[in-house]
Order: sequence, then C-alpha cells, then structure tokens
Amino acid sequence: MAEYNYGCVIDAGSSGSRVHVYQWSHPTSFITKYSSFESSPGISHPDNGLPVVLDLISLAKNSLPDNVDLDTVPIFLGATAGMRILDPATEASIMSQVRSLLDSSGFMFRNEWARTISGEEEGAFGWLVANYLKNGDIPGKMSDTTYGAIDLGGRIFTVHAFLLMYPHLFLYYGVDQAINKFNAHHVNKKSLVSPCYPVGYKDIATGVSGSGAWHECLIQVAGLFDFIYDCHHGDGKSERCSFNGVYQPPLRSKRFIAMSAFVYTWDFLGLKIGSDTDDLKTMIKKAQKVCSMSYKEQVKYYTEISAEMSTERRTKNIHTQCFNAAYIYHLVHSGFGLPARRTPIEIYHHINGTDVDWALGMMLVERNKGSCETSGQRSTIMKITGTSDIESSDYKLLFISITPTCVIIACILGYMLVRTRRKYRMLEVRYLYVDQSIQMTRRMY
Repeated sequence: MAEYNYGCVIDAGSSGSRVHVYQWSHPTSFITKYSSFESSPGISHPDNGLPVVLDLISLAKNSLPDNVDLDTVPIFLGATAGMRILDPATEASIMSQVRSLLDSSGFMFRNEWARTISGEEEGAFGWLVANYLKNGDIPGKMSDTTYGAIDLGGRIFTVHAFLLMYPHLFLYYGVDQAINKFNAHHVNKKSLVSPCYPVGYKDIATGVSGSGAWHECLIQVAGLFDFIYDCHHGDGKSERCSFNGVYQPPLRSKRFIAMSAFVYTWDFLGLKIGSDTDDLKTMIKKAQKVCSMSYKEQVKYYTEISAEMSTERRTKNIHTQCFNAAYIYHLVHSGFGLPARRTPIEIYHHINGTDVDWALGMMLVERNKGSCETSGQRSTIMKITGTSDIESSDYKLLFISITPTCVIIACILGYMLVRTRRKYRMLEVRYLYVDQSIQMTRRMY
C-alpha cells in the first residue's frame, strides 16, 4: 500500500499544458508538489494540443511510485483563457475529446473533473494557493498577513484582493496578447521598429525589428492602457478604478503575491524574488541597463545567469522581456496605484518546493470536497477521525463547489474560518485604503 495519496491537475493554458502531481499523507495534511511536466501547444489547438495531453498523462504515470494503484489517483483538468475565447461549439467538441483521453487514462476520472474554468475561479484558486503556501497552513504557524494574488499569464491578467469578492479577469491583457497588440500597432503604422525589442532581433511573423530604446519602450507601452476612461463608480474617485474604466475597490491587502510572467521578467533582469523582491524602481533601473544590450548580448547574458535555474523556470522568449518589464510597470504602478518604491509585492515561482500556481488551488478544493477518496476511503476517514469526509480537523477548510460562484465563496469562507478559529474568536477586518494618484498617460491609439 502506498505511503502517500496522490492527485493530478492539468493546467491547460493558452500556450501549453502542464500536469502537476501532488502528494499528501492523509486527508487533512499539507499538500506538496511531487512532480510536474509541461509541453506546448495548448488544447485550443487540438491537432497538436491533444497529443500533448497524452504525453503529459504518460509522464505523470511514470513519475508515480510502483506501488501506487493508478485507479486511486484522481486527475483533473482546468482549461483557461485559450479555451474561453473559442466559440461554444468548438470548446465543447475539444473538451469532449479531452474527457475521452482522461477517461481511458487509467487514472480515477469523472467527466465533470475536466472543464473550462472561469477567470473568477482561476483568480480565486491563485489567491487560495498564495495564502496556503505563504502562510504555512500548519497549526501554530499562521501568519498575520493575508495576501492578494496577481497572476500575469499569456492571454489574461487576474487580480484577487484580500478577503473580499474581487477576483477580476482582464481578458487579452496577458503578456502574449499585449505584445501582439503592440506589434500590430507598429505594423499598422508601417513603423516596423519596436523600441522594446533588442537590436539584432526581428520578429519573423510581423517583420518588426528592435531598436533597444528602453525609455521610448516605456512611453509607448503606456498607450496599451486607458487611464482617462470614465470611472464607473458612484463617488467619482479616480482611485476606485484601475484602467479602462474597470472598478477597483479600496485595496485592503498589505501585500500581493505575484506569479507567472513576473517570475520570468525578474529572473531575466537578475533581480531578487521571494520575500525580499526588488521593487519597481529597482526593476526600472536594471531594465535600463539590460534592455540597451543587443539581442546577441542579451542571449549571452541570460544564458549565464540562468545556468543554475530549472528548465521549467527558464524563459524561451528572451526578446520579449523588456516589453514585459515596461508592461508590468504600468500594470502595477499606473494601473493599480501601487508605489514604485517599496512596491508591496512578493514574486514567487515556488514556495517550499511547491509551485505557486492556481492548479494547487483546484487540488485543494477537490480534496476538501471529498473528490479524491473512494467510498471505502471515506468510511475509513470517518471511523478514524469521527468526522465526515468534507471536514478538516487541522485546517477547517470548508469548500462547497456547486457552481463556479460557490467555489469562489467557499475558498474565501474556508480561509477566513482557518484564521478565525486559530487566531481570533472574531475576525477583525482592517481596511487599508490606497490613497495615491495615478499618473495620467496619453493614449497611443
């Protein structure tokens, strides 16, 4: 009999898919990463994306210990932005094929375990993971800090702030979509030189080459955001909106955990991440130096500083990182009003060996729903613990996932319950208002 329980989550993203294999010793213990594998393209390109899923399934199987019964290991799949933008018929057809692959994989699987998740769910899962890993959800080690979560992917940008219902998805504001829009502007203007690409690089698809002009890059990227759009909030205060007129409540989080593209850009610039993450001002200063290098110099530079990084942490898109740096600056500082000096963000690729990724949030929710146990295992748990299969004697995480909205509510209430029972008899909510003017930048379009 296996010493640990295992579960798999496939993150079916816009540019590729990644399978995460997690392990835990008993139904209420801390979940940790066991293995992970990734490949491209995503399932929204089914001709090549579906074989990728098959390969990932095989890799996940082979990574498990020999004494693990595969039919006791649940496998889940969450598709994100790449599938959300497809028409419903195409999305349903692809998802039907995905379910067939998973059903015949040998893993424990039910059709409802593979689906396209909403942006709000993705944000909630990311928020849950950031706090679960950062605060160390272990008895007696709870932190006084609750973090917001910022996830910058290829097609979308999501922010989830504090213990309030504000998971917002900015579709088409992921870094890949943003740079496509930026390049399209240059093509339409018949100006095939981008200040954000390094000298010596030329994009084959668009014909756009680089001039390596960092300050001009910073100015032009600001044009991707609309900071003068009417703010749809009753009191008319500008700080209540981020950009494009999107409502933003008062930011109550003391700090944010940032993930995904933030990691690659900070790594590329040789900046510190983690609890001592370099702030935006330091990032701007370093970008001025690195982004003035030629493409050949950047490749050599990055090869040297990334030599000891894991393969999954290295970026393949060296030429886009200066654009990403300018984009992140305007997103975080101009868009959300966070200060450039001592920026209250902590960037993580992993915490204690486990990736900071929304997929773990899905695993947490499903485990606490009881999805990961067979009926026999549930009976054993009830006999040993004297509780039902959805209770958690150590963590008090209660998740009731009937609809995507209920998942979000359950994530928030479950985490609030943890903090309430372990730290206070009553939850004290502190309001931290960010009172900072947002620099108005002229639009490029």
